[in-house]
Amino acid sequence: GSLDRNKVAQLKTYKVPPTAVHAVLQAVLLLLGYGAKKAGDWAGARQLVGTDEFWPSLAEYDVETATREKKLKKKRAEQVKQLLEAAGGETGAERASIVALVLYKWCQGCMDVYTAVKEQEERAAATAADEEADAEAADGEEGGAEDDNKEEDDEDDEEEDEPLPVGGGEGTEGEAQEQADPETGERSHLRLSHHGLEA
Repeated sequence: GSLDRNKVAQLKTYKVPPTAVHAVLQAVLLLLGYGAKKAGDWAGARQLVGTDEFWPSLAEYDVETATREKKLKKKRAEQVKQLLEAAGGETGAERASIVALVLYKWCQGCMDVYTAVKEQEERAAATAADEEADAEAADGEEGGAEDDNKEEDDEDDEEEDEPLPVGGGEGTEGEAQEQADPETGERSHLRLSHHGLEA
């Protein structure tokens, strides 16, 4: 809703403001970057509200940029949420004054944007982490495949080192095979067994 100067001036009349009014105004000042001490000082806070710069600063405030650039930090955002709760929510602010209600809605709008930006950043971070994990897993699989190939090569080498069967593998187990002795020309009988060669 729109505010006229008379309604805004109402805030300056409070020597001791309603809890909701002070809580909402503190939340506004924290979002705008004021320190907790200044925001908590009612005398200073109500003077700020009465300046010509205060209301335009609300319109110009870019909570999305402030969140992404870490100007609005998590701790401060939590303090703002607590103050809005202390004000009694939108109902409590409305009961206190129309100015408190307008400022409450502004704060709540800022917090909605803040929450949405943080969730988006968390999703992006989670996606990046998943992609990195997938890439590492893929590298591990490639390395494993190389190891498997190496083992197969080693097995091939072992097979090549084994002696070939005598007689080129002709005949069956237990059959006598005749081979000529190159020096004497005599034939000797060799018999194959499970454990090697038997003369």
